[in-house]
Amino acid sequence: MPVMPDMPDTTLPPKKQTVNALAACLMDGTVVLIGVWLIASLLGIDFLLSNNLPTGGDTASHLLYVWTYIHELLPHGYITAWMPEVFGGLPFLSYYFPLSFLSMAGLATVLPFALAMKLGMFAAAMALPGAVWLGSVYLLKLPRQIAIWGVLGILPFLLHEQNSIWGGNLLSTLSGEFAYGYGALFSVLTLLAWQRTMASGRYWWLAALLAACRT
Repeated sequence: MPVMPDMPDTTLPPKKQTVNALAACLMDGTVVLIGVWLIASLLGIDFLLSNNLPTGGDTASHLLYVWTYIHELLPHGYITAWMPEVFGGLPFLSYYFPLSFLSMAGLATVLPFALAMKLGMFAAAMALPGAVWLGSVYLLKLPRQIAIWGVLGILPFLLHEQNSIWGGNLLSTLSGEFAYGYGALFSVLTLLAWQRTMASGRYWWLAALLAACRT
């Protein structure tokens, strides 16, 4: 897909350019907020903001990990540690990239633990529609009337119920596979950034950074 170089539109008067830029920013913010609201509404806003802890699937096991991470490891400067659990114990976060846990820890500094965990679990899913929109508009330089189809196209991926364990969709996230939700978010952004890099020869550092976040 061709990507146009960064070229400001100088054919319009400065005042008109400013108005257009403000309107574009307003539209961008609106699409992002609608995406967040839509996913939160489907999950249940009352559920997300309640003090109840989720326990479906693997989530019950993650409760211990998140609590330990927030209250015991991070305060002492540790990213990982030995967890004395099954099979004589295992290194903490052996199978999960710590970004999702760091998100929960950050939210827990200003929110109760239950809210921080649930919002951290679903933050990537709620951000994905808006990320597709912003990436399409600002990385691929697509017209907004085309970028909206990318947003609509990502919704079936989030909402489908054909799997509950492989990650990315809401059903998998409810079963505790929330780290895959972050992987899906950053995988999409990485692909968009690499497309931008290949077309422009620039922003390779952004593509590399996003790829590292999806590990």
